[in-house]
Amino acid sequence: MEKIKILKKKEKTHIAILRAAKQLFEERGILYATIENIAERAKISRSTYFTHFSSLDEMFSELIEEELNDLLSSVKDGDIKGLIDKLVDDCVGYPRVFVELMTRALLYGENNHAYIKVSEKIAEFARGKNDIFSAEEMADIILGAYFGTVFRKLASREDKIDANEFKYNMYKIMEFLIA
Repeated sequence: MEKIKILKKKEKTHIAILRAAKQLFEERGILYATIENIAERAKISRSTYFTHFSSLDEMFSELIEEELNDLLSSVKDGDIKGLIDKLVDDCVGYPRVFVELMTRALLYGENNHAYIKVSEKIAEFARGKNDIFSAEEMADIILGAYFGTVFRKLASREDKIDANEFKYNMYKIMEFLIA
């Protein structure tokens, strides 16, 4: 019984570290968050941080993996609307973090397999539904529109992204491509 309590406490601390990191990344940007800041926000010591992660990069990689796996596991095959909804919902609360996670995954090859799976899910849905673009090209266009919208919102310094408006615009793009 004692081992279960210790395990649960360790899991709660691990989750607290990841949450604190996401909050700080959103507030300050990834480059300006430090282990000390994350530990302070999570209300733990620096040494406790290191019992969970050996570095910021390791913690960041886990955060990428967790976010993308959560995205993929929550969407049923063929449910393109559910996939777009989840992409938008995950991004709305932490747009800077989400963009940095995805960009890092793409640019540095960290966990890019999850991004590829997202693209493949969109392509599966789009296959055979457009005579001009291949399914893979339509997936690229849809993901490009998604990231373009997020980047535009961030560049305009909008404090909040309206999830319903974002979803509506994404559905219009899909209808245009797949109609």
